[in-house]
Amino acid sequence: MTGCLLLGTGRLLQTPAAGGPPPAAAPRLHLLDGTSQPATSLRLDPQGRLFWQSAGATKQGLWSKVWSWGAPLDPSPPLRLEVSESAYVLLPHGGLLVADLQAASQGNLGLENLLLGKLELAWSEVAGVLVAPTADPLQAARWEVRVRDHQGPRDRCLLRNGDQLQGTVVALDKQQVHLRLASGQVAVPLQRVRLLALDPKLFPPLPGEAPRQAWLGLADGSVFFVSELAIDQETVRCRLLGQKPLVFPARHLVWVQPRHQHAPFLSDREPTRFRHVPLLRAAWPLRRDRNVAGGLLRAGGRRWLKGLGMHSLAQATYVFRRPYRRLLAWAAVDDQAGPRGAVVFRVVTFHRSHRGVEKKIAYTSPVVRRGESPRLVNVPLEGAAGMSLVVQYGSGGDQHDWADWLEAVLVE
Repeated sequence: MTGCLLLGTGRLLQTPAAGGPPPAAAPRLHLLDGTSQPATSLRLDPQGRLFWQSAGATKQGLWSKVWSWGAPLDPSPPLRLEVSESAYVLLPHGGLLVADLQAASQGNLGLENLLLGKLELAWSEVAGVLVAPTADPLQAARWEVRVRDHQGPRDRCLLRNGDQLQGTVVALDKQQVHLRLASGQVAVPLQRVRLLALDPKLFPPLPGEAPRQAWLGLADGSVFFVSELAIDQETVRCRLLGQKPLVFPARHLVWVQPRHQHAPFLSDREPTRFRHVPLLRAAWPLRRDRNVAGGLLRAGGRRWLKGLGMHSLAQATYVFRRPYRRLLAWAAVDDQAGPRGAVVFRVVTFHRSHRGVEKKIAYTSPVVRRGESPRLVNVPLEGAAGMSLVVQYGSGGDQHDWADWLEAVLVE
């Protein structure tokens, strides 16, 4: 039977039913050499030494060798008697906090996360707010894209009846949002608001030189960027957005995606050249940290924060400014593509010789279809002066061919 657990906050969380589905497989630790192994827990000390449990034994390595651990979960709206008090607070750089809205000091947004407790964020640290978000992760993702695509120059408030207000968000609490419009200041009841999208020119950049930077994922679906990360058997300590000290129980951590200077994400740089050849007339762009249609990246039943979205028949070329040892990525057809999506992934490397520049086909996948698990792409790049990521037709022409290169990194 299904039970409930009463938390100290007064919330109810469901517990799994007896005889229900088996527990998920142990999370895996993926390393920058392309290998992986089960890792049921992580410990990371301030010197960058990493320890994990695998097959009943404690193993040791370096933080600088980690590609990722675990997998982020879809966010689950907080449980509130007043639905309008629940929210997804969207952070710059892809972050999201599942939260209840709280009163805050002037100039800040107050919120309470079930796992992190009470927080206050400056409005410059907030990309937007989804008020009373839907429990459907795909629909919530579509609203999230509406926020993240906002270009300014002012804040935008979208009401549930479709009306929009443009101005400056002054304050937000459990009952209303205060906006400064050209005609004066107004207070809008929160139950009328669907989302707030803030002017992105105020967002702080990702911190530059800071130790142990990473995106973290929690068991409620929250995802956020931190630096100075340290994990012991009981506690995670870090700085949220590189600034605010943050401490929470390690058992809530389900995903770690490091950001290494020596293993940059392809989605953080522009290609030297990109070309798409339409089968008929529709030309598709290269999307960074989005699928080719502009939505959030989803493959294998989950969200991915970093990656490239392409369509068949397309080619993205990168000329290297420094030597790299390997390309690592996961290749998949996006879950949001149509049922006929099927592509072939290919990596072509370029090498300089006395005969000029020579091409080499370094990787070719079998036909990859929508619904299949992402495939590991592990391509040596020693001696390469550049490479092209190519997406070709699989079967059925170009219909629904939304190809994703997920978590693609160049390893020095």
